[in-house]
Amino acid sequence: MKNSSAIFIAIGVLVLLAAIFFFNKSANPEPAVTATPTGQQSTTASSEASPIPSPTPSVAELIINVPADLTLTAQTLRVKEGEKATIKVTSQVADEVHLHGYDLSQAVGPGTPAQIDLTADKTGRFEIELEERGKAIGILEVYPK
Repeated sequence: MKNSSAIFIAIGVLVLLAAIFFFNKSANPEPAVTATPTGQQSTTASSEASPIPSPTPSVAELIINVPADLTLTAQTLRVKEGEKATIKVTSQVADEVHLHGYDLSQAVGPGTPAQIDLTADKTGRFEIELEERGKAIGILEVYPK
């Protein structure tokens, strides 16, 4: 009988603590976290009357620097379908940067950087290649929304 009374008291205390925690949270909501266009975070209490402006859509960016000896590891840019992406390439060798699957290309060479801007509207894994040399310099991975 003594053990069952202790169990009922423990359950009662737990229910009371849970109720206090729940009602305390709903009375003082935590600030909402929103991303700013610069990528920093700002906090705003959800009880404010002024609307929170929508953040400017960001652009995912991949920067690739190709050395003269072509010793580099292919880098990967991961985005979601519908997002904007930019691939910037500088190279010590003249060639053509080609994004397979999207069939976008741009000349690149010493003093002539290449930039490919796109909206990721095809899902999958797409190679970024120095076309004439057949050298993979990057990968674009586009995931469904």
